[in-house]
Amino acid sequence: TDITRLSESARAGRRGGFIGYVFQNAGLLPALTAAENVALPGLPEGSEADGRTRARELLATVGLAGRDRHFPAQLSGGEQQRVGIARALYGEPPLLLVDEPKANLDRVAADAVIALLAGLAGPGRGLLVASHDPALIARADAVLHLE
Repeated sequence: TDITRLSESARAGRRGGFIGYVFQNAGLLPALTAAENVALPGLPEGSEADGRTRARELLATVGLAGRDRHFPAQLSGGEQQRVGIARALYGEPPLLLVDEPKANLDRVAADAVIALLAGLAGPGRGLLVASHDPALIARADAVLHLE
């Protein structure tokens, strides 16, 4: 499909179904619980009950089972980042775009987030990670340097 011929709405739909975004600062909405933040991408198409179920499953996947009713302010930086990763996975996208996943995290939290991301890459899913961290870059299958 030639995406240049698609409307802005159609292009947005393609991006939403194909790409999951993991932001440097997690990008969580403070008035929503962890589960509600994770379920946001599913609001347009699914039922609220299905969204809650899927959100709890994804939170368990990222090691946050039982934290679904916590608000971002009640979570550590590493936990917030994992909620952001769970949200990015909501639509099962084949590509995750990840911006500086270790930024603002202590070493233990950063290591947990990187291990989680490394486990997500594989057949059917790729990761494109932007980072200045030499240790993270060393783990990549391929590296592109932008200047």
